[in-house]
Amino acid sequence: MDKRLRRALIALAVLLGLFVAADRISLAVAEDVAAQTIKDSQHLPSTPSVSVHGFPFLTQLASGNYDDIDVTAHGLEVGDSIRQLRIRSVAVTLHSVTIGNHFKSVRARHASATATISYADLSSTLGATIAYAGSGRIQGSAGVTVAGVPIRGTVSTVLRVSGSTLTFSDTQSSVAGVTLPSELSSVLGRIFSTPLSLAGIPFGLHYSAVEATKSGLKVTLSGSNLVYFRS
Repeated sequence: MDKRLRRALIALAVLLGLFVAADRISLAVAEDVAAQTIKDSQHLPSTPSVSVHGFPFLTQLASGNYDDIDVTAHGLEVGDSIRQLRIRSVAVTLHSVTIGNHFKSVRARHASATATISYADLSSTLGATIAYAGSGRIQGSAGVTVAGVPIRGTVSTVLRVSGSTLTFSDTQSSVAGVTLPSELSSVLGRIFSTPLSLAGIPFGLHYSAVEATKSGLKVTLSGSNLVYFRS
């Protein structure tokens, strides 16, 4: 191989390496700034993780337009003044994103998201042991002592989300092998008697569906024309 050609190829490889390195460093810095912008604008308890899709990043940076950006936040609190519910995580994908002012403003045309709620956190809010009951249902269990005899029972329900409220329907109580005592019926009846507020979810998202799974509740959300700004 001609020495000049070999030197040219080596120089090209070095330049490509430097470009890739600069691209990845710029991406990491931009993701950190965007994460801080979203944390501050949404008043999150901790800094979310941010991942910008697409390569190379520098060409997107020059245009200010991005196809998708993933944002994941943890440990959020929703609810009202009476009851608070911890959401373990919210994974948001921002679509058709425009970035301005050195990543201090983030605008997304659409967003899709999934929130995860553990049964341990739902149990804490509802004041009963909550678990998956199968077939898309959840169940709560409680016990009382009647005439010196401890009796436990369960009550299962179907979840629905309406607006920013989690509702319970088709509620069914049961006690194995005995007639349901009135004392236990009262305790079980209170577990799913009141709809649960999910107000206060950040990112400008709206609830659309909820699904009970073995690992917890999966809540589907979406949003449009979203703006996150840090001064």
